[in-house]
This record gives sequence, C-alpha cells and structure tokens, in this order.
Amino acid sequence: MASMSALERGARAFPHHTALILAEANRIVQGALKRAREINIRISAAVCDAGGRVIAFNRVDGAIWASVNGSQRKAIASVGFARPSGEVWRTSP
Repeated sequence: MASMSALERGARAFPHHTALILAEANRIVQGALKRAREINIRISAAVCDAGGRVIAFNRVDGAIWASVNGSQRKAIASVGFARPSGEVWRTSP
C-alpha cells in the first residue's frame, strides 16, 4: 500500500467537511486583502481546496513578485498540515 501524501492526509482530516466553493474562497481572499489594507501592507492572498489546488488568488498593486508563489505555497502547506496558515508558520522550526 502506498503511503499518503501530506495533502491527502490533510484532506482526510475533515471527511465530512463540505467542498469549498469559489464564492467562499473569494470571500476569504477579500477578507485577507481588507485586513492588509487596514494595516497598510501589500500582499498576495491564495486559497486552496482540500486537495491543495489553488482556487482563488489575488495580488494587490505593488505587492512584491515573490508574494505570488509565497502565498500559494503557504495555502498549500495549510491544507497539507490541516491547520490555519498562521499556525503552520508559527510552529515551524
């Protein structure tokens, strides 16, 4: 039997969780952008589905180019570890 990837384990951690729809993913991205405006930072924000595939993304004007990949990888890691992205990065070595 092949071992499960981190993304598969993350997706299975919430077996009864309904699929994230685009409208909800866009709402999450907009919430992140709103918070960024409040604290005056320029960011990219990404949201993934349970399989680690990006389904919503936005980069504000003036955000650094590296924030594109960074935000997407952070979202994928969040799925893989089945934790909010802030927790994943706070507990990393």
